[in-house]
Amino acid sequence: IKAIEARFAVKVDVTKANVVVHGQATADFLLAIDHIKQLLADGVSTKEKVTGCKKRLLQFLSDAANVRRLCDETGSSLKVDETGDVLLEGPTASLKVLREALHDIEQGSEREVLRFNPKHYDGLVNQESAALEALRREHHVKLGFDPVRHFIRVVGKAKYIGPAKAAINMLLRSKFPDQVVHVPLASSAVIPLVIGKQGKIVRKLQNAHKVSVDIHRSPPGCDVVGTNPMGVAAAAKEIKQLSQDWDRENAQVPVPAALIPVIIGRKGANIKKLKEESGAKSLDVDRESESIRVNGEPHALEKARALIKDFVVAYERENDTMTIDPEHVRVVIGHGGATVSAIQELSGATVRVERNSNMLHIKGDESAILKARAEIARVLDEHRQRSASSSQPAQSSVGSTSVASAFQPVFMGVDDTERHENAPLSYPLGEPVELDTAQLRFERTPWQTTSLAAAMPAPHQYEKFVP
Repeated sequence: IKAIEARFAVKVDVTKANVVVHGQATADFLLAIDHIKQLLADGVSTKEKVTGCKKRLLQFLSDAANVRRLCDETGSSLKVDETGDVLLEGPTASLKVLREALHDIEQGSEREVLRFNPKHYDGLVNQESAALEALRREHHVKLGFDPVRHFIRVVGKAKYIGPAKAAINMLLRSKFPDQVVHVPLASSAVIPLVIGKQGKIVRKLQNAHKVSVDIHRSPPGCDVVGTNPMGVAAAAKEIKQLSQDWDRENAQVPVPAALIPVIIGRKGANIKKLKEESGAKSLDVDRESESIRVNGEPHALEKARALIKDFVVAYERENDTMTIDPEHVRVVIGHGGATVSAIQELSGATVRVERNSNMLHIKGDESAILKARAEIARVLDEHRQRSASSSQPAQSSVGSTSVASAFQPVFMGVDDTERHENAPLSYPLGEPVELDTAQLRFERTPWQTTSLAAAMPAPHQYEKFVP
């Protein structure tokens, strides 16, 4: 009744059997009558049963908090029976909203409800409908409007809900700049201070200044909403003071996520040392924001900042990473770790290879790290060259004057004195050729060659052979 009177500028009396509307014969008076008629039509309580519910919906409804939130949002009631059917009861209009909510949950969509006072709701829904439609398309969400409770429901994927809410609040601030104020917070750690134990502080703020406080975690901040600009300003000032008080005794020092375990150290040794040297009351790791929270006096905060910064710089100077192709990890390691051991010995750096990834960790001074990177690059270049040469097909040179240029026979696993008896040979494709063993030399390794003249005293006819 209060909402109707405030919205349409009328007075409403309810008797046992009638609703009496008092006011001037204006368009708002007629709208108020239509609105009340619609409420009465929708207010007839009905019951429904929803069958064949999906597992996702039943899991959601198994949490009593979710059920309470749905019932509060839609103004109806529901319960799940033993067979898995959902029993709904409430006014017709409320059941329609509840059915839509259950369908969204089954489809995996998230729901968020924004509550407004009647003035702000009308200002948004009735005067900014085009902006809300553009916002809906831009953020890929559905918007539902409840003119009785003055709700705007935002439905969509979780990653789109937050930006859509922020955009709606920004639109509201632009529409009512003195009645909707955004207060940025120094850190997400200030949020528990604003809420208080069991929500006591935020409730006290809302009741004292007749405002509502909407808290955002990313980025941390609060939207203070109310129809009285003075109350909004006073509430925003108190929240800002809480943030400033926290900021004087606390600091958040950003650090790379990969360095957080190093800063903590074994059994917390490094972070304890930083705390003692800085004189801070506490140093806590915030993995979500990738930072170290420091609490203490202003001079301790400054010293802790400097120590953490120096620690990060020193670590990055003495540690490096190198990304290679996964197929080259075995090349860098070598047979039995011989290649990586040689790289460490030549460079003076420590090289750690992660077998399940393509990341190399190099530790040492600057010159050692540079030498290690150069050695790794050299090993990989040599491997690529060998792979390229082995993949090239042999060229037939039958008829050429140089026998050695025509092919290179390869002896494998044979003692020097037995090469002429059992050594396998590989030859290019082509017709049989006469070989002069005095001219033929066998290439065993890149640094050793052996003449075959003694082993093969007479010319031989070799048939073509496909290796």
